[in-house]
This record gives sequence, C-alpha cells and structure tokens, in this order.
Amino acid sequence: MAPRVLYVMGTGRSGSTVLGALLGAAPDAVFAGELTWAPAEVFGEHRPCSCGELASECSLWAEVEARLGWSDARRRAAEARFQRFDWHKGFAHQLVASAAEWAAYERDNRELIDAIGEVSGAQWVVDSSKYPARAVALSRVMPDRVSVVSLTRSPEGLLQAFSRQNEVEQRPKKPLAVLPWYGANAAQIVWARGRVDLKAELRYEAFHADPCAHLARLGEATGLDLDAVIAAVGSGDEVSVGHVVTGNRLRKRGEFVFQAGPDVRPTVTGRRARASALGMRVLGRVTGI
Repeated sequence: MAPRVLYVMGTGRSGSTVLGALLGAAPDAVFAGELTWAPAEVFGEHRPCSCGELASECSLWAEVEARLGWSDARRRAAEARFQRFDWHKGFAHQLVASAAEWAAYERDNRELIDAIGEVSGAQWVVDSSKYPARAVALSRVMPDRVSVVSLTRSPEGLLQAFSRQNEVEQRPKKPLAVLPWYGANAAQIVWARGRVDLKAELRYEAFHADPCAHLARLGEATGLDLDAVIAAVGSGDEVSVGHVVTGNRLRKRGEFVFQAGPDVRPTVTGRRARASALGMRVLGRVTGI
C-alpha cells in the first residue's frame, strides 16, 4: 500500500523539525525532513544525514536514491519544479502551471514518497517542508494521501528566534523585516486552510507546555499510533531523529529529549521589536493563526 503523507505546515522558526521528528518516531511512520529540498540537498549535494552518514551512504537515502534511478538532469528538473510549486511564490505559479507541469510535479512526488515508503516500510511519511504552497500542491496531486498539521509560533517567539545568529538554515532578520515576512506567511496559511485536509492547528508555545496532551490529540486526529512517543516524552527519554538530511540543526543530533516548558511568550525589547510584535499580533487576530 502506498504510504500517506503527514505534512507539517507553518512558518519558519516554529518548531516544525521537532514536531516532525516526534510524529515520525511513531512505529508506522518515518520522518523525512523537508522533502522540498530533497532533490537538491539529499540527491544532489549528498549532505550528512542525522544517522551520521552522508546521504549517499545512508541506509535509507542511498536506497531511496537507487530506487528512484533519477539521472542528474531529471534530479535537477525535479529540484526546479519543487521550487516553482512549493516555495513562497508557489501559489502564483500553481495558478498558471500547465497540465504537463502538474503531471511532472505529481510524478516527482509520487516516485519520491513511494520510494521512501518502500525502503522504510512506513505507512506514513512525515514531511516538514512548512511551505503552505507545497501543502496545497501535494493535496491537489495526491488528494487521498495527504493530511496536514499547521504549526505557528507567537510573534514574540518568532522575533526571539530570528534574533539568534544562524546563517546555516534561515538567516537572522531585523525586527521590522519579520513583520512583512509574517504577514506573507499568515496569508498563505489562510489560503491553504480550505484547500487541504487540515487535521490540527497548533501554537508552539502551547505544544511545548503540554506536549503529551497535544500528541495524544494529534494521534486521534491523524490515526498515528503515538503512544510510545508520548511515553518517551513523558518520562524524559530520548527520541530518535531518524534519517533527516534537510531541516534545522536538530538533524545533526541522532536523538533528542523534548522537555515541557511554560506556555509563556518571550519578552521583546526595543521600540522596533515591540512595534513588529504588535503588528504581528494584529495580523494573527485578523487571520486567526
């Protein structure tokens, strides 16, 4: 049976890699990281996997690549299609894409996801690409196989996250630059809501405060068996990241412990940061994210 996709949609710096790893730790699931980057970073650059091996030598990804059998030209074509359909401008491209382009995009994703399912034996492939446009595009080409979980973060949490120096994944942003970025993401999430099979919407701070309760609700909503994951989180045991090449710095750790914390918003200082937080809160209320 072809595997289903559990897609984590949301904004950057909102904990999507952590949530994806927890969902992918279910016995019938595999966490594949951000699949929108797979043609480039997994099969093109062969970046290191969280298992400690290069993707070209990883027990999962090397076999997936062999089963795909994509030539370099085919890989580059898939990489370009994923960028056009999935990324922030993806909604605009989807409106004008030809039937042939949609068919090629569907073929790329079906082959990739099916190969991951065949090699891993999983019934669910967890994709934490985040982009709302990818959630919509996947739901269109694989309508009976894609379920979506939306994850966002408080304005204060996003501002704090973007203030940290991190040139590897998503570069830091100045406070006033976060506001239009947040507005664009909020608009895309709203656009996507009615076009996908949305199982749950989470705020990272609330999830962090009571992860076991939220994981239980996610298990009920999606059908994933998360009992073992909930037990591990509740007892402070390590959870395996799995085989992840794309995503944030968590991918560099083979295992991690997710500890609950208070549901509080960080304090932002500075006139520009406070103004940006206020604007983001207004946008959040208007859009309901």
